[in-house]
This record gives sequence, structure tokens and C-alpha cells, in this order.
Amino acid sequence: MVVGIAVACGSGEGGGGGGGREIPPISVSDDGRTLVTAAQEPYLLLGDSPQALMVNLSVADAATYFSVRASQGFNAAWINLLCTTYTYGRPDATTFDGIAPFTVTLSTGEYDLTSPNEAYFERVDDMLAAAASQGILVYLNPIETGGFLATLRANGVARARDYGRFLGRRYRDAGLIVWMSGNDFQTWQIPADDKVVLAVAHGIRDSDRRHLQTTELNFRVSSSLDDPAWDGLLGINSVYTYAPTYAQLYVDYARPNFLPNVMIEGNYEGGQKGGAPHVTNAHDTRTQIYWSLLAGGAGAFYGNNGTVRLEPDWQAHLLDPGAEQVGFARALFEPRRWYELVPDVSHVVATAGVGMETASGNAQDNDYVTTARTPDGALVMSYFPVPQNLTIDLTKLGGTASASWFDPTTGLYSPDPASPVANVGFHDFTPPASPHADGTSDWVLILEVE
Repeated sequence: MVVGIAVACGSGEGGGGGGGREIPPISVSDDGRTLVTAAQEPYLLLGDSPQALMVNLSVADAATYFSVRASQGFNAAWINLLCTTYTYGRPDATTFDGIAPFTVTLSTGEYDLTSPNEAYFERVDDMLAAAASQGILVYLNPIETGGFLATLRANGVARARDYGRFLGRRYRDAGLIVWMSGNDFQTWQIPADDKVVLAVAHGIRDSDRRHLQTTELNFRVSSSLDDPAWDGLLGINSVYTYAPTYAQLYVDYARPNFLPNVMIEGNYEGGQKGGAPHVTNAHDTRTQIYWSLLAGGAGAFYGNNGTVRLEPDWQAHLLDPGAEQVGFARALFEPRRWYELVPDVSHVVATAGVGMETASGNAQDNDYVTTARTPDGALVMSYFPVPQNLTIDLTKLGGTASASWFDPTTGLYSPDPASPVANVGFHDFTPPASPHADGTSDWVLILEVE
């Protein structure tokens, strides 16, 4: 994994420019399905969503946050460069200690995007450096649309593009950044709204071609690729859904113009949105992640209702169970050829017992088993949200395989009684009978050719 890529943020509008480096810290793999580091190594993205970090934390507290998350196995974080009350900041978008992002307001009362406040952007520089010191890739939203669409409208396309150019110049030599526009962008289908958001992204692109871009569109279900106006700008497809995550990921995996798919947002631990039948727990958050990674995803984001807001009690939520379990997913997938896994959409590998596949409703309590296989049959993986019998066509294996079960709450393995299994006929696999300490019973089945 990529670590230690330095942030080279300069001071002033021209800071960070002129280096001429064009090696991207994170780029798209040759097959277009996943992400790779500057050394062309597969990059499994597992992120958190501390959206209000830029305005609600000091640099020292942010360093603590990044250190803890890195130790838990996270390697990415979604941060809004600007925050109002929509993303848990203040109405005037100032930091907790009173620094405003811009120095001039328009006659409408909205900030003039062409008047960046150097003190604020020096704070941004320091936050990005703190993230980079822990190997954290920052999904940096330049001006999130949940709270700043009125500001964008008041500034218009020209000013919005100038603001994007300012950001591109300042941060083009920064290390670990993905530019992510949007955020609950419910009106992207209105051309005038789409144009001002696109103007910022185009402005960034005018000055910064090193970093990938993506966009989060509307809830309840959307993907960046839904909006053709973003063609040519996007490097990552962000999947946003409160429904079972595999459903939209299957759709996006099958697109002819596919990109690496990252599940950017779903249910947050400790929260209850999107018609969720109960407060989101650790089982719900890890289900979203495992479903995503076995449905063609190049990564997934975890969310926590306490750390998205970064209100005074934020540190109490750093060790919530769902966050602690993200590292187990990374430890499971990274040593294996996860980047070659192809989702078993047509159920030719897992032929029976897959549960109820649905694209509607909330992700909580759905029992669907996602399965994926490498083309050579050397690896098959299945995620069981709940215990059930799953029939595997063993002829889809590349040879005799070991069969084991992975506990996503502890990171521990146990062998299946049938292991090893020959690549002949069909076999029903049933997860271990004992529930986890939290009372749930989700498991990952791993079949690996010896």
C-alpha cells in the first residue's frame, strides 16, 4: 500500500505549482477496474467520512484522528474543504477558531469565490499534510453542494472556474488527493446547477491533471456515471446508496464506460437515515463494505454518525466496533488477488442459496450472499450476511481448494469441515454455527486453490 507520499502544499495562490511532476499518486489500473499506486501496485481503498474535519478540529486533533484511523486500517478520508451547517459546520463556514474561507462577499451576501483567505487555506495545507503523514488519501470536496449550491449560483460559471483553478494550482503537487465534487447533489439534472459545479471541476482540471476526480450525485441511489456531462473528467465512479450496495455496483460494473467503482456513502454507524429500519450497527456497516468489495468494487467508505460531525464527543466514537472492523477487511483482501475478482452476477458459481437479491429498500437486514471469482478459478469468496446454505459449483475452481471461514468481527479464520474440496460437482457450504460476540453471524467463505 502507498504510504509516506508527501504533501507539497505551497503558501499563496501559486503555491504547489511549477514542479512539473505528472506521476499521479493514485491512478486507474490498466484494465480500468481498480486503482493503483504510483508504483503500479493495487490500491484497495477503505475510507472514513470525517466530513467536518476542516472546520471542527484543530490540526493537532486532526493528526490524532488520522493516526487512529491509519492504525485501524483506513487509508482514505472524505473531507469537505468548505463546511456550513449542512455538513455540521457554522452558518458562515468559519473554522472553530473563527477563520473564514473567503474575504469578500457578493451583493447577495454569498462569499466571492475569487477571494480566498490565505489563513484558511494554510489550515487546509496543514490538514492535508497531517493526512499524508499517515498515508491517508483525502477525498477532498472543493465546494460541497449540500451547503454551497447557492454560493455557486451567485458566483456563476466564470468565478466558479477561477476558484477551481486556484485549487488546482495550489494542490497539484500534493500527494494523496482525489477531488470529489457534489454531495447530495439533488439538482444535477438542472443544467444551470450542473454547470456551476462542473465549472469548479474544470477549473481544477485546468491546473491539476495529476489527481483523479469524481462526483457524488443524489440520494437515495446514484452513481457518478449517471451524469454524462462529467464524461472526460471522472477517474472514479462514486456509488451512493442506502439500498443493498451490491445492486448498484452490479449495474455500474456492467456499464460499457465503466470506471473503478467505490461505494462512497451508505448507512452510517450510529445513525438512522434513508428509511433504515433500525439504528445502523457494526454489522450493517461491514455488510455494506463486504457486499461492495465482492460486487466489483475497488473500495468502500465506512461512515460513523459521531465522526462525520466531529462534534465535542467525536473521540468517543473513534473505537466504535464498525470502525475497528474495517482493518479486518483490509487484512483479508490485500494479500489475495482481490483486484482480479469478478462478481458472480449470474450465479454460475454460487448456484443456489444466495438469498433475496433486491435493488430496493434499505441495506439493513438483507440476506443476499455476494460471490466473486478470479478468472482462473484460483480464488472464490462469498460474503454471508446471515447463516444459510450456499451451493457452490466446484467445477468453477481451478483445482483442489482449501475452504475456510473468516470472522469479520475478529479477523480470525476457521477451516470448513469439507476442506480440501476437489473441483468436481457441487457442494453446500454452511457457516459456523456459533454467533459472534455481538450476536450476529455473518461470515466470509474463502476457497483457494492449493
